[in-house]
Amino acid sequence: YIRPNLMRAIYSVDRSLCLGGHHYTTSTMKDTLCGLVHSFVAPDFLTNGEQTESRYLLRQMVTFYFLGLVQNKRDDEVQPATNSRVNTMDAVEDLFAVCTLAIFSNVLNPLSYQHPKYQKGVDLTDEQIQEMVTFDRNAMTFQERAACAYSRGLAYKILDWFASLYEFVPRNDEMARD
Repeated sequence: YIRPNLMRAIYSVDRSLCLGGHHYTTSTMKDTLCGLVHSFVAPDFLTNGEQTESRYLLRQMVTFYFLGLVQNKRDDEVQPATNSRVNTMDAVEDLFAVCTLAIFSNVLNPLSYQHPKYQKGVDLTDEQIQEMVTFDRNAMTFQERAACAYSRGLAYKILDWFASLYEFVPRNDEMARD
């Protein structure tokens, strides 16, 4: 297992096929956020910049946090060791990273910037550009856009829940600087 957002290289003396995957865990979401932003900004630099399946998983993580934290629902029979409590600063940062990914899920989706009839290497016509601007048309399906909006709403509810219970205060009574 390699933590997210770490540089790595694969070397082989012969022609090879490399298989692998991504392991998402709530305790590494800060690094996952950075890695997904890097993948979005430089998809051609990375060997696997587009990770369509991860979007669904990240939406499920937001739902997990929402149910466990905001609604205080846990299925102890299924996962007795699962603890969705936020009891360390690292856990808070990971929670905020999950919420950030949900809030910006449309922004970090390359399909948001493509016309429904997009073809790689073919420029958009002026008419297609006008459709995208005027009617907010893009290559995302209605279901995907609705799922992003729903997750974004859950993320905002999680942040509201957090703000209602916690307050950040400076250590040792030091004044926070702007």
